[in-house]
Amino acid sequence: MAIQVLSPETGNPVYTLDPGITVFRWEPADAPTPMSPHSSPYAPYGRWEFGYKHLFLVEERALTDLTGLREGQGYFTENVILRHAQLHTLMSQNPGAVLLEDLKFNFTVLGGNRKGGLIIAAP
Repeated sequence: MAIQVLSPETGNPVYTLDPGITVFRWEPADAPTPMSPHSSPYAPYGRWEFGYKHLFLVEERALTDLTGLREGQGYFTENVILRHAQLHTLMSQNPGAVLLEDLKFNFTVLGGNRKGGLIIAAP
């Protein structure tokens, strides 16, 4: 069954993803809870901002853009590695979680109507 990607602004479905797709995230190799939602100052505004932890990810179609962004931010000066997981695994590890479109990343990094930035918001 497809997983709905919701708009963080409206809560309405924007598109769906196959649960078996691989999603990616650059993070420190020594992250205490790898590929897990966590407190973030970059939480999306709206109903999933407070009381939720967030995991920022990208679909493979946006991985090159994310890597370029991180390089430009000097993100790779530490021991940072590329992690990946299947979307259904991350969602099942976080009961009650929703999958949101990362509007800020999609708009500012990808530009236009391109998609690929995701946020898992978990209670």
